[in-house]
Amino acid sequence: MTDLLSMLTEVKKVIYGDGYASDSEEKFNFAIIKKTISNITYEELWILSNAYYDYEVERFVKIDTTHNSFGIQIQANGSYPGEAELGYTDNVGINIWRNGKSSDVYKDTSTFDYTDFDENNYIGAKRKSNNKWEEFGVASGWNNSFMVDSYGGMTIGGAGFEVDGNGIFPYTRLTSSAYTDENDESWYLLGLLENAYHPTLYGWDCDKNDNYSWFVGLKTPNRQDAYLVKENAYAKFVVMYNDNSGLGANVDEHALDVGSWTTVFEVSTSEVRGIVNGSLTALGAGSSGGSSATLDDSDWQDLTLTGNFYNFDSSHKVQYRKYGNHVQIIGLPVLNANPAANSELIIGTLPSAFKPAHDMSFLCELKDDEKLWTCTVKTNGDVTFNRLRDNTGFVAGTAYADILKLNVQYLVG
Repeated sequence: MTDLLSMLTEVKKVIYGDGYASDSEEKFNFAIIKKTISNITYEELWILSNAYYDYEVERFVKIDTTHNSFGIQIQANGSYPGEAELGYTDNVGINIWRNGKSSDVYKDTSTFDYTDFDENNYIGAKRKSNNKWEEFGVASGWNNSFMVDSYGGMTIGGAGFEVDGNGIFPYTRLTSSAYTDENDESWYLLGLLENAYHPTLYGWDCDKNDNYSWFVGLKTPNRQDAYLVKENAYAKFVVMYNDNSGLGANVDEHALDVGSWTTVFEVSTSEVRGIVNGSLTALGAGSSGGSSATLDDSDWQDLTLTGNFYNFDSSHKVQYRKYGNHVQIIGLPVLNANPAANSELIIGTLPSAFKPAHDMSFLCELKDDEKLWTCTVKTNGDVTFNRLRDNTGFVAGTAYADILKLNVQYLVG
């Protein structure tokens, strides 16, 4: 290992030239780490930017806290960070890590002690429950940008993954990020961004100021106790757009206003909402109940019968119902006449909201016979009986008390 470190030192001399200093304050550094943790031997080569490895305390150190640090980890033995706890003791990888600028925004102070990071610039934090030093996956530690493991699996971290292929512009991005809206509320976004990206040095930005920006995905409060928990009524699937009306023609203007994001559709555990006549309106009930459907539902209404018909019994009354633009008529009307063949009798008349735009004819049956009859629903609302026939042709007359099976459906509007 000494010979390899000497070789890497020579590489640093080439990088820095005559200005090279042998101390660790130079921004580019290398580290070869070999240690045993919980009976697992780790052997790793690190290429570091704005960081170095302190062999005495066995910790990574950030050099300039006002800038990000990066590390490329090449593992020869050991386990992928976080995998040993799951039982994978021999899953190594080549990984790219990022340590952000010093900030208190995302620190979980109830779980971790950040004293060593704040005072000594050590990359990581101490877990309060067991005093264990953790370097990966904490706010002040190494966070994943890109990982490839022994099984060929790839993990992409960071705030987003950008797709720039085939010259398509503006670009689409898969994002996993947090932002603060105009009400100073912090949100977590997981989904697709079109013509927008976050975070940047200046906050939100877009590729083209004169295009709309879109987001499709999950939006939840940016709190550790809120992400997709069952009790969280604020976790939503949303479709949002930003008209970028606050941006000028200058493509370098970083001023995409998060307050200008407009939700056009959202689904929560309690309701579905969408834009109706310019307002976000409840559209239907979710899995936990919630708002009633906005589709008009007349419920079942009794049809007033003419003197030529009466209802078979109270359980089979002639009724009609309208749900949205769908109308259904059901029942067992009984013929109270002896009409001639091809004569037409009105069963009843529907209200205006149930009238079809065109006359609608349906082939129906008698209740206990093979004979057929025609039901016509007319544009004036009349529901009529006509054209009784069997397999020999039209029937000249119909006996009193013939029971008609009625079940027809059509659309209005």
